[in-house]
Formats: sequence, structure tokens, C-alpha cells
Amino acid sequence: MIFFYPLRNKHAFEIFDKAYRAAMQEAKQVDERQKLKMRVEILRPIHLGLTTYNHGTGIKSYILQQNCAIFIAGIRNYDTGFDYQKWYKGQEYIGDWFVRDVNKYQEQMAAYAVNMDRYVFRSGEVMKVESHSTADPVPDEVDGWIVAFAVLPESLADSKIVV
Repeated sequence: MIFFYPLRNKHAFEIFDKAYRAAMQEAKQVDERQKLKMRVEILRPIHLGLTTYNHGTGIKSYILQQNCAIFIAGIRNYDTGFDYQKWYKGQEYIGDWFVRDVNKYQEQMAAYAVNMDRYVFRSGEVMKVESHSTADPVPDEVDGWIVAFAVLPESLADSKIVV
């Protein structure tokens, strides 16, 4: 079973495009419903209150602010020890991402090849991810980052979108 498509695979860009279009549609709907100027940005550390493009090991939880959303499409992995993530929406387990192979791809980035719809988080929802490393000792963070689109009000541009 294929879990991730490397960037050299045409399906990777179809997945990124689908996630981007869904994020743009979300922004449009919030704009129309709330009369807010919305924008879509590539998910960056600032959005999650972080300073580096690294996942902390162990469990991390984020609650999205009002009128914000995250559409996850893939992952980059520059860490040979970074092997998997467990994903939850609140307390509900939604899936495992086996990311070790992504580190072996030339581009070290890939699109998630399974059901992306489960990996959409909207305002008030809890996004919880557990990142695992096989390194000994286990580091505080792994050199990996999710590839995603953040939907947010213009007033939160380049800002933290989680509480």
C-alpha cells in the first residue's frame, strides 16, 4: 500500500492542489458567512506558536482559533529517525502516518496518498499529533514538518492561529 507520493509523482501535485482548493473554498465560505476578509497561507511554525520547522516528539495538541482551519496534504522528513505519527481529532484516533520512507525520497517531501478529508481541522477542533523517533536517546524534536494550508482571517496574517 502506498502511503505517500513523492513530488516526482504527478499524483502528489494533484493532492496538494485538491487541499489548496478546499482551503480556498473554506476561506470563501467563512468570508461570505462572517463577512471577514480571509486568506490562505502555507502552514508555518508561527501558526502553531512554534519557532522552527520541526515537530516535537511525543504528543502535541492544538485548538484552532475561531474562523481558522488547517488542510493537511503531506509531510517533509529530513530526519532518519522520524518514523511515524499518530493523528487524532480531539480524542478520536484518525490514523497513522508512516513517514520514514519520505526521508528516503530525493526531495524528502511527499503528499499523503490516502484519505485527506480526515486531516482537515476547523475552528474549535483539537488537532493532536504524536511524533515518534527511533533515535536513541529520543530527541525533543524531529526534523519534519506537515505540508498544509492554513485558512485564517486577514487580521491574523503571519500569526498564531491556535490557542
